[in-house]
Order: sequence, then structure tokens, then C-alpha cells
Amino acid sequence: MPKSDRNPLVHGSNLEQKENHRTKYRDVNSKKYLAEIRTEYDKWRSANLELVGPTSTPTAQDDATIATRVEVFFSFHLLTNAIFI
Repeated sequence: MPKSDRNPLVHGSNLEQKENHRTKYRDVNSKKYLAEIRTEYDKWRSANLELVGPTSTPTAQDDATIATRVEVFFSFHLLTNAIFI
């Protein structure tokens, strides 16, 4: 895959590969799980993209922004792992 075609958010890229695979993940359960993961991923992605920073210029909000990014990612990670249990 050319570098320019890559999704900068690796989880979305991995999910997209599974959703579009021609032979794998075609059964009913796989499609159901992928749809559930896509829903949670889209929620995480939206929440993550709404956050601004940190940037190369430190601010007083940097720690809070990083903590929020970690929190929303951790929630996504927990939910997607629970789907497979």
C-alpha cells in the first residue's frame, strides 16, 4: 500500500482491511463483531479528533489533553476487547 494511502490512525486502517478482505471475516459472527468494533472505533475517533494538542508549544492544558486522549482510547480498547470475550 502506498504511504499516501495509509490511514494515519492505525486501528482504523486495520479495521478497514478486515472489513474489506475478500475471503476472511465473511461469516455472520465476524461481520457482527466487525460492525460492533466499527461503531466503537468511530466514537473513539470522533472524540480523539475533537481534542486539540498538545503541540510543539507547551500549554497548561497539555496534561489534561493527554489524559483525555488516554482515557478515550482506553475506553475504546476495553469495549473492543470485551466483544471477543
